[in-house]
Amino acid sequence: GLAFVKAGGNATLALARLASAIGYKLTAGALARLPANMPLPKPAPPLPRTGAGESDTLQEVVYYPSCLTRMLGALPGEHAPVGLAEAVVTTLKQCGWNAVIPTGVGGTCCGQPFYSKGFYEAQRESARRTFALLWEASQGGKLPIVTDASPCGGELNNYGKLLSGADAANWRRLKIHDFSAFMARVVLPKRTDWPKTERRIVLHPTCTLMKRGELADFKRVASTFAGEVVVPVMVECCGFAGDKGFSLPELTRSATQHEAREVQSCGADGHYSTCRTCEIGLTAATGQVYQSIVYLCYEALVTSRA
Repeated sequence: GLAFVKAGGNATLALARLASAIGYKLTAGALARLPANMPLPKPAPPLPRTGAGESDTLQEVVYYPSCLTRMLGALPGEHAPVGLAEAVVTTLKQCGWNAVIPTGVGGTCCGQPFYSKGFYEAQRESARRTFALLWEASQGGKLPIVTDASPCGGELNNYGKLLSGADAANWRRLKIHDFSAFMARVVLPKRTDWPKTERRIVLHPTCTLMKRGELADFKRVASTFAGEVVVPVMVECCGFAGDKGFSLPELTRSATQHEAREVQSCGADGHYSTCRTCEIGLTAATGQVYQSIVYLCYEALVTSRA
């Protein structure tokens, strides 16, 4: 399925819209359809090749690319010079870190999608597999772990409720960070002379980021690399609800109507969040292209220096 979508590219996405519309008609509306104006991302590019011990001068960090990053690429009109995973690896390298993607990551998932659909045993099995992967990759908790999506980071940090026995005890030894938290708490304090873009940007903190108390981290990263940072007064849950926003975009339109008006009037030239599906929903609701905060860091640290 995923390999077929990646191989077909834009033609496959067009076919998906057509199949969705046909299914909707054949089932008299029982099968949801993709709205014609829903911004669909391109298939994600392949993950970059990484390896441990490639440099004596770089510290090592385990990078766990979220399922969303492995599947969903750039949105229409999005300025994304490289895929998100490559942007993470390159950005961290510029900051003195060698980001290593574990071998076999493609067969794992944090488990959040299974939980949201009520498949609790699948969630637990996914947690067991992913923990085993991260335990080995982090050398038993010696190396920090970073992921690029706040919901994924939140789920990985919630494994204490899903694992048992030695796995549950060992899980507590893992140091798992969302990208913005890792940047704010581990990377940024090591320097004071960070390059800054002149952008005026808008942030959308995800629900997970807010629940975990990481808004300050998100804002610190943004203010380090942007000239001006705006967090809308009326910012709330985007309402995308996992994948519901694809078939019920009115959820996001309703949930973000006040935030959208504020965003549309603030005149920003960059819009950032920490989860691809939230970014898709906000792009549809506001008409402004949202992307990962990783790209702001990439622009300041890599693109502006090229």
